Amino acid sequence: MNNHTPSLAELELPLAKLERQKVKSIYDEFGYLGDLGVIGSALTRYAESLCPEGSFKPEGHRWVYRPKNFVAFAVHYKRRARNVTLTFSGRPGQFKESAERVGLYEAWLELENDRAGWSRYKIENAGQLLAAAYFIRLGFEYRRRRRRSQ
Repeated sequence: MNNHTPSLAELELPLAKLERQKVKSIYDEFGYLGDLGVIGSALTRYAESLCPEGSFKPEGHRWVYRPKNFVAFAVHYKRRARNVTLTFSGRPGQFKESAERVGLYEAWLELENDRAGWSRYKIENAGQLLAAAYFIRLGFEYRRRRRRSQ
């Protein structure tokens, strides 16, 4: 007789897999965020407009824009967290002067290092839309310059 009571984490894992199977696109996943999902959708459309020959592909917990790979989104709607994590090509330090020039220094302070050569920005409200779009543009330009120099 097994008296094991499954933990919350054990119960959530199969549920997360089922939810992921229902999600066909990044836009489906943004649907779980309500108003914040509209912001996320606008930002993904903006990224697509910069480079129309790509699309967002699921890779682990992120949606990566392929084939150019200059931006990725992670959509967080489980448990208490409701936000979107934007990761984009380039390190935070590379964008300080540019952010200061356009009046986004405060938003720049929120950038964090992500994996090698990438920055991370957490989006929690509509007031961050301008900064997030600007960071997406910087990531696109940085990646394009890097590829030209190779």
